[in-house]
Amino acid sequence: SRVPRDLDIVCRHAMDKEPHRRYPTAQAFAEDVRRHLQGEPILARPPGMMSVGWKWARRHRAVSTGAIMTILGAVALAVVLAQTAVQRRVERQQELAKWLQDGDRSLAEYRDTLRQLTQDRIEERRIRDAMDPNAGPKVKTPLWDLQHKIELSERRSVDLRSAAIVSLQGALKVDPGNIEARTKLVAFHFEELR
Repeated sequence: SRVPRDLDIVCRHAMDKEPHRRYPTAQAFAEDVRRHLQGEPILARPPGMMSVGWKWARRHRAVSTGAIMTILGAVALAVVLAQTAVQRRVERQQELAKWLQDGDRSLAEYRDTLRQLTQDRIEERRIRDAMDPNAGPKVKTPLWDLQHKIELSERRSVDLRSAAIVSLQGALKVDPGNIEARTKLVAFHFEELR
């Protein structure tokens, strides 16, 4: 037959290896046995999980040391991996911001260049229309200077257009789902179609 659980707890409490965990007096032990016999709740409690775990660890030092080292190593690895992931996310956000900033700057410069180019072409047409076709080189020099300026602006606009597209595509390489880069790229293409 089995020993009742409460009686087992009372006996283990009385025989605990560590004196400070035993009953302080024989009378306290007898009182707990009387409580058990009368069906009342006993005062002794089973050892807690910490106590049982500590005793087991003391009996199996090599295994417990290995388990603790494994747990500490896993925690350290998790911390390092989390820090690395956070650092990568921060670097990615910085790279994305740089691509978007470069794209914004190139788009703004491209638009400014196109505006100036439009004004210069209007001015070129006005000067050409007002100029005598048989005028000498001295009279034609301002027209030639303006035509040279227009040519340089056209080259610059091509470079700025390419830089804007490359920057926005770079942002999409960093974050393919980035709505801001997609929106700016689509808006830019629609703007060019007009």
